[in-house]
Amino acid sequence: MSIINAFKDVIESLLSGQRTLEEWCEIASKPVDDALAKGISDGFQFAGGYLCFSFADESKRKVKIAYELYFLGRQKQWIKQDAHSDVYAHNFSMEALEEIADKGTVKFYVEE
Repeated sequence: MSIINAFKDVIESLLSGQRTLEEWCEIASKPVDDALAKGISDGFQFAGGYLCFSFADESKRKVKIAYELYFLGRQKQWIKQDAHSDVYAHNFSMEALEEIADKGTVKFYVEE
């Protein structure tokens, strides 16, 4: 799906320097907003969603950036739109990595 590829492309194109979680949210917001807009333009009602940061595996060398969006379809069925990308941990600030380590998963809720 092109939205999933766009999410990965945006994340991978901006990999330089150490960023905070808030800065990573800003980077990821464009493809998440695009996925949200597509769901709404397809006639689905946005029900909620979130952007998450967690370690990709036990080695903690990569951070998984993922989003999940939930919509209610025309036939009242639930529709989930999601994507993820793994980013090397050295691209995150120490504070960001400590927060992920402490919480396991850091979630930011997506609003319409």
